[in-house]
Amino acid sequence: MGVRMKRGKLDTLIKVQREIAGARNALNEPEPSSWGDIAEALAEHVQMGGREYLANHAITSERRAVFRTDRLSDVRVSDRVVALAQAWNITEVRPLGRRFIELHCKAEGSA
Repeated sequence: MGVRMKRGKLDTLIKVQREIAGARNALNEPEPSSWGDIAEALAEHVQMGGREYLANHAITSERRAVFRTDRLSDVRVSDRVVALAQAWNITEVRPLGRRFIELHCKAEGSA
């Protein structure tokens, strides 16, 4: 039996973005890169339990989120998610059955 998700829980619009490599300057150094959208989907924002927050018995300032959504093709750990007025670096892509995935993310710029 596969994982069941109710469509009513898909209440957060996410955009998956991939870094677009910039050109090189006259000194053959890479130019600053930008991000381009590769997918847009509705997802369920999952609250993490206390165990995840208290991992390693340390207080940290990093913000984490988990987004469950329909399976998106070719999502990589090097991509990022833009949702909830925040850019999130993907730390893990976890399959949930054949139809869904979980994107474990850490807020960009957090320690």
